[in-house]
Amino acid sequence: MSFQYHVFAIKTICMALFISSGVLAGITFKPHYGYLFPRMVDVNGKIENDIRSFRKILGEPIPSPGKINGNRVFGAQIEYHLNENYFMNMNISFYRESASVFYTSQYVPSAIFNYEREVELYDVMINLLYYIDYNTWRRFNTYIGMGVGLVVANARSVTETTFDFYPLNSRGEFSGNTLSGVLSAGANYRLT
Repeated sequence: MSFQYHVFAIKTICMALFISSGVLAGITFKPHYGYLFPRMVDVNGKIENDIRSFRKILGEPIPSPGKINGNRVFGAQIEYHLNENYFMNMNISFYRESASVFYTSQYVPSAIFNYEREVELYDVMINLLYYIDYNTWRRFNTYIGMGVGLVVANARSVTETTFDFYPLNSRGEFSGNTLSGVLSAGANYRLT
């Protein structure tokens, strides 16, 4: 009985490895890097208005913290070759950008102004791609596709002053998410 059990276990393990090796052969992992230009017109307008107001209130030449208008995006894609011309992939991306200024008073060295605004975006998308006459040996393959995803946004806000006549300590965190969709057309070019 125990011999038959061991034979059955070995057969089961071999079959699982055989099946999974076929599945794993169709999976590819692709890291990606890019640049995102978010539309943050309202946020940047608010930052400028805030700094302008604090310059008037504090009577000091507080430098601009800059704008949230573009930064690097890091991510990865896991792709599975379903059959002949169809591929399914999942993309995960991360973006973070901030605008900040830390200012020490010219007149009272112990008085500081700290202003920080930070935005983070996480994007997860699942796509179905149809490659037109896909061939593994061809260097250039074209495709059309569609996908659905979820974008999660987090924002952080810090405003602090230690000026005697205008002390302020304000902190806030905000988050939200939205569904996204994409229709795509493109091409892959294999270097190797």
